[in-house]
Amino acid sequence: MCNEICQDWSMEEIAAARRLEAFSAASVLGIPQENVMLLDYEDTMLTSYPEQEVRARLVAVIRRWKPYVVMSWSPFPNFKLTPNTGWDDLGFHPDHQASGALALASKFDAGVGLLWPDFGASFSPSEFYMWEILTPTHYVDISSVIASKVNAYAQHKTQYDGDLSGIAWMIKFWASGTANNTQVPGLTYAEGFVSYW
Repeated sequence: MCNEICQDWSMEEIAAARRLEAFSAASVLGIPQENVMLLDYEDTMLTSYPEQEVRARLVAVIRRWKPYVVMSWSPFPNFKLTPNTGWDDLGFHPDHQASGALALASKFDAGVGLLWPDFGASFSPSEFYMWEILTPTHYVDISSVIASKVNAYAQHKTQYDGDLSGIAWMIKFWASGTANNTQVPGLTYAEGFVSYW
């Protein structure tokens, strides 16, 4: 949930820091702060909020921005991914699986005009992708932006332990493994996804 930087902080202090970290990471990627939507649910507690409330808020975001693609965590744990240095929640995190299920449901909900009509006309994104490391069906070449990915991740200082070089190594290790799985010659780094649409 947090590292030595924030181990003595209150949940409110951690949330405030994470908000600033998200804005900073977005800035590294060239995303203006006004385009970053944070729903401000407490870390590790997403499953404790009323599902209908969360889905309604996600539907409002989808109908406002009308994205072509929605990307999220898988709603299913992957117990083949065991915790390791840098990612102790690699195969399972309650928020990750809950957010995946809520995002998938909200993608559907946003296209049903009778649900939450006050949020605007129905809109259903065309594609839904879930991050996948071991058995992706779709790949994106991130070779030209790997440094930006590492730099964006580095902005989340309360979420990794100490030395950024270890985290940079881990990101590159997973991305190079994913690239190798594609069997595309010359591909150095890739991210993998499973699609559902």
